[in-house]
Amino acid sequence: MTAKRAVADDVLGRIARVQADLFRRVREGTLDPGYVVRGLQMLVEGRFEDIAQPLRFDKRSEGWRLIEDSNVPTEEISRLAIVPFLKRDESCSAEFMLRQATQMGANLGQRQAEYLLEHKDEIPQPWRNFTLVFPKTRWLFSTTGDLYVPFLFWPNEQGWCLSFKRLDTDWYWKERFVLLSR
Repeated sequence: MTAKRAVADDVLGRIARVQADLFRRVREGTLDPGYVVRGLQMLVEGRFEDIAQPLRFDKRSEGWRLIEDSNVPTEEISRLAIVPFLKRDESCSAEFMLRQATQMGANLGQRQAEYLLEHKDEIPQPWRNFTLVFPKTRWLFSTTGDLYVPFLFWPNEQGWCLSFKRLDTDWYWKERFVLLSR
């Protein structure tokens, strides 16, 4: 049997203020009620690792379906590294790229790509020479049945951009996985 612990009034007050803020924002339409309900249910069930920020570039509104996503917490950029999965001038199929991602532990996805976009001034300058692939997030474009993964690239001085690459296209040596440094 678990021992009951008393909770201080100030903690309960903070919870009540957050609850009131949630209700206000749902009423205003600045929070998706579905996300709020799912998030609260996960809290009630103690599934804290499943609670994730909504995607800033959520493709569902465009008819896409999120097939797989990373549940790895977003890390500081200083804890990230880019690694090649091909040798110079090589290309490969999606199957090979995904095998390499699994073997190398490339388990970052769109949330981490969006985090990098939000902190783009901190992204090391040498990374601009590469396309940064985040293979753990996979989107299904419902109209065509094609799968896509997010990537970041530096096209010119406008800076980093997020886009989505069809999975069944060729992958090239200038593309890199973003990994947590060991």
